[in-house]
Amino acid sequence: ELPDGLNFLAAHPNLLVSRTFSKAYGLAGLRIGYGVTTKEIAAVLNKIREPFNINRFAQVAAWELLNNQSFVRKTVSYVNQEKKYLYRELAKCDLSFIASATNFVVVNFKKNTESLNTYLLSKGVIIRELSGWGLPSYFRVTIGLKKENKKFIKHLKEYIGRSRQ
Repeated sequence: ELPDGLNFLAAHPNLLVSRTFSKAYGLAGLRIGYGVTTKEIAAVLNKIREPFNINRFAQVAAWELLNNQSFVRKTVSYVNQEKKYLYRELAKCDLSFIASATNFVVVNFKKNTESLNTYLLSKGVIIRELSGWGLPSYFRVTIGLKKENKKFIKHLKEYIGRSRQ
């Protein structure tokens, strides 16, 4: 279980703890989240935010998920299970990765990822190259459904096998 950071608010009046619905809640496309902070910081933020900064659909989706924590726990459990599968398979490929508490894994491919990305895209697998963040040998892969994760590993192994020939 990860710390939620809320316990720091009393001791640090300049702190804002933010939460996203993108990861465990699976609402990345809706761009919704929330922050917990002091009344003073909230007042400043409310002066600069747009009046209708999220749409009704996003609000309803977030509300429903907040009221369905059993779904969220089940989703987090599933993601953690699939993450372990990816960790094992990446280790078999002799690739290091950054262990994560999120729904994605950052992988060190040990060489530029541009060619790998092109190959995986041709197979219908999407990764995010991290060269734009100064990490040209790293990529990020989102933990998906079991069949998606297997497809990613299959094509990753194919690419590695081809590049060793």
